[in-house]
Amino acid sequence: MEKAAEQGLAPAENDLGEMYRIGLGKRADYAQAASWFRKAADAGNATAQFSLASAYRDGQGVEWNDATAVEWFRKSAQQGDRDAQAALGDAYLNGRGVAADHAEAARWFRASAEQGLPLAAYRLGVQYANGDGLSRDVVAALEWLDVAVERSSRSTQQKYAATRDGIARSATPQQVDEAAQRARARLAKLPG
Repeated sequence: MEKAAEQGLAPAENDLGEMYRIGLGKRADYAQAASWFRKAADAGNATAQFSLASAYRDGQGVEWNDATAVEWFRKSAQQGDRDAQAALGDAYLNGRGVAADHAEAARWFRASAEQGLPLAAYRLGVQYANGDGLSRDVVAALEWLDVAVERSSRSTQQKYAATRDGIARSATPQQVDEAAQRARARLAKLPG
């Protein structure tokens, strides 16, 4: 791994950075991790761009800098990394590193949710339910929350289901049925 990373192979640089980040086979060293992530990120590796952005967002191995984190999240998100897309959505939703823009947050959450990330589907569903950055739409809210529930791990499923069920109580039976049908169709199209 180290030889490949030292030869400038971006995937190996990223993997070595991850090994330093979590202390896998090495002493955990956030600064070393960030250094290797930077090399791979500069070479255009989307996973490393996400990892480097996370380091800046969390101040791990580099000085905390939300604006720099957003730059790297954007580079990764534009390459289709669903985790980076969701992180960019969070940045816009919370005004962290960029001016708050809830419509832009919804755009990035949608991009991520369309790739099957449950957290992004949840956040998008809540935005639809509240009319936050997009027009209030209870059917779309329930659709995306259904997707979040179906795609989530056991640890988050209850939270997502409770939110969905709370919104469903204010919807008509027809809206609930339509949302469920749309969610089933969407789930059938999502990657593994």
